[in-house]
Amino acid sequence: MKDDITKSVKKDSSALKGEINKLNTAIDKLLEKQKKLDESGKTTGKRYQTLASDIRVAKQALSEAEKKVDLNTKALKLNEGSLQRNQALLESLKNQYNKVTAAKGDDAKSCKAEWVDRTLDIYNS
Repeated sequence: MKDDITKSVKKDSSALKGEINKLNTAIDKLLEKQKKLDESGKTTGKRYQTLASDIRVAKQALSEAEKKVDLNTKALKLNEGSLQRNQALLESLKNQYNKVTAAKGDDAKSCKAEWVDRTLDIYNS
């Protein structure tokens, strides 16, 4: 009976040792997977930080570009106003030239001199 119990205990112990070995192997595999996940997580974290930094830089560049567009738009509006004033002045000068030319007749030299004088007077005022 003692031998039977010893055999039974040894048999159970062998089975348990086999199970322990299987569990150790499974734990080692899980630890290896965990290690790979940790490394992957570190890589992913670094990649995330890099992308976040790149996004910040891109947002700053976009903001600067928007500011430049706003400045260009304001400058364009100012130039449009200046262009309109210059067009009105040119039209006025043409009308005056035509009046002076008509009044002086064919005498182009005196007409041109008078027109230049009037143009300078208008421009300086």
